[in-house]
Amino acid sequence: MLISDSRRSWSFTRGDLPVEGPASAVRFEGNGTYLLDWRSATEFTNAGYSEPVGTVERATFLGRSVWTFELAPAHLEPHTLRLVVNTETGIVLQQRYDAVDAVDEWTEFAVDEPLDDALFEWTGPFLSAEEEAARERTSHEDERARRRHWFRTHVTDQPLTTTVQVDLGVQWVHTYNDDTGAFEASIGGDHFGRGSLARRPRSSEPWNLRWGGDVHRWSTTDFDWQISLHDFNLSPDRLQQLQTRLHPGETATDYIAG
Repeated sequence: MLISDSRRSWSFTRGDLPVEGPASAVRFEGNGTYLLDWRSATEFTNAGYSEPVGTVERATFLGRSVWTFELAPAHLEPHTLRLVVNTETGIVLQQRYDAVDAVDEWTEFAVDEPLDDALFEWTGPFLSAEEEAARERTSHEDERARRRHWFRTHVTDQPLTTTVQVDLGVQWVHTYNDDTGAFEASIGGDHFGRGSLARRPRSSEPWNLRWGGDVHRWSTTDFDWQISLHDFNLSPDRLQQLQTRLHPGETATDYIAG
C-alpha cells in the first residue's frame, strides 16, 4: 500500500500507478494506528487528559524499559487512561481504559533489524500528485460530459429556464436621514436573494459603497439609487419592476455621478 524513504512516499492505493508525494503527507489512520508514531503531550491534553493520577512507575513491556502511568479525565471523558511508554523511543506501546477493559497495544516490538534499503524506495513508473490531480479532473469532466449527453439525448436538449420569485424585503435599515431621505439597508431572505439597497439625494459627487455582487445604479429626479444582489442577477425587466415599486410614477434615468 505504501513505500517511503523518509523523504518521499509512493501510495499504491489508487489507480494503476503509484502516486509520489512528500513523506510528510503520510498519515496512519484506523483503530490502533496511533501507536505507530510518536505522540505529543498536546494530543492527550486536547482529548481531555491533562493531569497524571498517582506516580509514574518503571516497568518492562515486551522486553523493553517503559514508564507506566494514568491520566485523569476531564469532563468530556468518563474513564482514566493508562499509558505504557517506551523510555528509549517515547512510543506509546500500550494504552488502556481499565474501567471498560479496552486495550490497544503492541504485540511485538523490534528495532535495529537489518533491512534492505530497496524496501524503502520505488524505482518503477509513478504519477506525481499534480499528474494524479489532473487525471482525476479529466476523468471527472469526462464522466460529467457523458451524463449530460445522456440527459440531452433521453430527456431534452432545450435550455431549462424558469422565473423565480425572490423576496427582496428590507431586513435591516442600517442608516437613515429624516432630512435628506438617504438610507442604507439590507434586503432579501436568509438563504437566497440577499443584498443591499441605498439611496441619497441626487448628486454629482462620487458614491462608491464598495458593494460586490450584481450592482445596479440609477437616478430619479430627487435621488440616486443603488442595489446589490449576491445570489442572482437582475434582468432589465425585473429591475424595471423593482424600480416601479420603489418610486412609482417616477422614471429611472442613467446614473451619471462619479
